Amino acid sequence: MSNEFDTWDEPYLEDAPTYTLHSAKGVVWGTFIGSPLAAGVLLAINYWRLGKTTAAQITFALFAVGTAAFFALVYAMPDDLNIPNVVFTIPQLFMVYGVTNLLQADDIRAHIRNGGKLASAWAAVGIGVLCLIPVLGGIFGFVYLEEQSFGTVVKFGNDEV
Repeated sequence: MSNEFDTWDEPYLEDAPTYTLHSAKGVVWGTFIGSPLAAGVLLAINYWRLGKTTAAQITFALFAVGTAAFFALVYAMPDDLNIPNVVFTIPQLFMVYGVTNLLQADDIRAHIRNGGKLASAWAAVGIGVLCLIPVLGGIFGFVYLEEQSFGTVVKFGNDEV
């Protein structure tokens, strides 16, 4: 004799994944705070938690190279172009949202369907803040090394200042 619970397809709590995944919105928030590098880190974390270590490594590497290329492109632009930052930021966020959905939407849906939970967007923001450290360090380091002159040399007696 069967009852209505024989075909129940809800996940059992003991079968639910214990890890969380970052949603597309969380990845966008992390990117907004910490550049595309943060998106690469968050997507790599998702892949890592899903057991896809090769995909995690490739994703992180591509986003790291993409972030460096983006900043190189911005640096190479002429100084007389007055382009507002929003022209770079908004398309970047839409692209990250689309790439996240393209790469991981099915995995995230399956995770939720199996009883898994999504990570807090605040965690993604925190990762975005941490990603600012190497990004800003790279920018400041590049500007420091690229600087040809550190000011006017002033002779004061036999010394130069």
